[in-house]
Amino acid sequence: MHILHFWACFHNLSIYLQWGINTGWGTQTKTFPIAFGTIFTAVSNGINQWHTGQCNTSTTQITTYCYHSDSPNNTEGGPVKWIAIGVG
Repeated sequence: MHILHFWACFHNLSIYLQWGINTGWGTQTKTFPIAFGTIFTAVSNGINQWHTGQCNTSTTQITTYCYHSDSPNNTEGGPVKWIAIGVG
């Protein structure tokens, strides 16, 4: 998992950009190394045109799902790459 931290002294605001890859089968949950005060957005993608990545987030965790394109009700194996943006 990677973290990029920006600090804006103008408003005394910390902006966090955290990203990583969840490997394994189906649903995977990771805890952010630095919790967000507010998370603005998170996006994810699957490994190829046949696998679709989705994610749900809280201020402390991200859960990713990998679905096969022609079977959206079944989670599949394979890595899901993700990125989350928020403030501290």
